[in-house]
Amino acid sequence: MPEPFYVVSMGKFTVLFLATLGYYSIYWFYKNWSQIGKYQDRNTYPILRAAFSIFFVPQLSKELTTYQQQSQRTYHWKPAVFVLGYIGLVMLSLPLSFALVNKSISLGWVWLQMPVLVIQYYLTYQFQLVANHACADPFGKENEKFTPANHAWIIVGMVLWFDQLKLLYLVSTGQYDQIGL
Repeated sequence: MPEPFYVVSMGKFTVLFLATLGYYSIYWFYKNWSQIGKYQDRNTYPILRAAFSIFFVPQLSKELTTYQQQSQRTYHWKPAVFVLGYIGLVMLSLPLSFALVNKSISLGWVWLQMPVLVIQYYLTYQFQLVANHACADPFGKENEKFTPANHAWIIVGMVLWFDQLKLLYLVSTGQYDQIGL
């Protein structure tokens, strides 16, 4: 029987999350809902739930909490902090991104994206720790090796990071408006 949650080593999780500027979380949500579906033998619509994770994060947290209680493999965490923190970050970052793209707020707000990324990482990292522990693989040994697809996403992430750092440099030096972007 498959494990009910996506298991991944914390090192691999960290590299993929940070290397892709947090876009790994979309895949991460997809894999968790896919695993839950396999475990419960039902269609959990993992693509839909990953795309609209803000609406399904409370249920994901509840699934993990329930499984932890049933398996008697408890690991101390605060599901409400994860849920509220994640929803709050999405509610902050989406309007911020749209406002930046539409130039309705100062580009100086771009700097806020970095702390948001770090907090999002911390919250999902905590969830992953609990999921690994609940699935009896606390170190994620089952999924610690990087695949060719992982390497491809890291390369894509490096391009995203370069673009983000270039934007931050241009904003910081006042050159952004001078180059007509």
